[in-house]
Amino acid sequence: MSDGGASSRAPVGRPMLSLALAAMMDGVHAHSGAVYLLTPEDAVLEMAVMAGLPRAFAAPWERVGLSAPIPVAEAVRERRLIWVGGEEDMARRFPRIAVVLPYPFALAAVPIATESTVYGAVFVTWPGSHPPVLSDRDREQLTAACDRLALRLERAAAEQRPVRAEPDLLATGPAASVAGTLGTVEAARMVARLPYGLCSLDLHGRVGFANAAAGELLGLSVSRLLGTQLWAAVPWLNDPVYEDRYRAALLSQQVTSFVALRPPGEWLSFRLYPNTTGLSVRISRARAVTELSRAVPEPGEGPARLVTISQVLSLAGALTEAVGGWRTWCS
Repeated sequence: MSDGGASSRAPVGRPMLSLALAAMMDGVHAHSGAVYLLTPEDAVLEMAVMAGLPRAFAAPWERVGLSAPIPVAEAVRERRLIWVGGEEDMARRFPRIAVVLPYPFALAAVPIATESTVYGAVFVTWPGSHPPVLSDRDREQLTAACDRLALRLERAAAEQRPVRAEPDLLATGPAASVAGTLGTVEAARMVARLPYGLCSLDLHGRVGFANAAAGELLGLSVSRLLGTQLWAAVPWLNDPVYEDRYRAALLSQQVTSFVALRPPGEWLSFRLYPNTTGLSVRISRARAVTELSRAVPEPGEGPARLVTISQVLSLAGALTEAVGGWRTWCS
């Protein structure tokens, strides 16, 4: 069996995994994914490259044992595609992942294997709006793509060419062309006239753009916001509740919102609009009672009563061991 054509003649090595993952995601319109390679001596799957989301989202699963109760390990154990159709399906079948990432998204995990050898696995995810059933076309696309990747890894092994981890792929927007400069300037002028705050965050939460109204509402100059993570630049936004809304928006690709108290007593409304390159954030003064009903605890109560991501990971590990006696594989 041959993968044929130009792909079979392409040189083996970096960035083979990145290119294969990007093509796979594009073929099924997934918005994030990762490739794992199997280390046979340790019976462990190690993440080699991730795309579309910060690696921190998958931190508990950088290295996973083959006995682990997660989709990529199950795909390798059973040598078949594993489909998780949404939030409820994830909670029922893979509760550990659902505890750490309680957001609406769909996931497929596929083994990378030839008839004789397993080389690893791939997972890809879709927004929460994805149908609960994987189409036959997408199933065939994913399976065929992983089969082609397995053949390339087989050839690399035969030629004694090691395949190593590669830099993660985080989408970036297209650079502005010279022809579009006038439109870009006018867009900046338009945004500057708006009475509410607007800022743009990349996939790591760093501020790439903010209008003057955003700086005024947040209490910082625009120059101090640019290049920083929003919750690091603005101390009263450094709260797990707000970080959770950011993660929810990126993983589900659905609009999320929250209200936050800017000391000493002004409530602000934040609305997050995600896509595969980052987030646009709209900031305004919260006036409606319905908005304030979603507020976080009073100052002084919040941090002590909130569950941080590290506590969630610890809880997830405890739940896993209690349910099945599985070994912990979190780093």
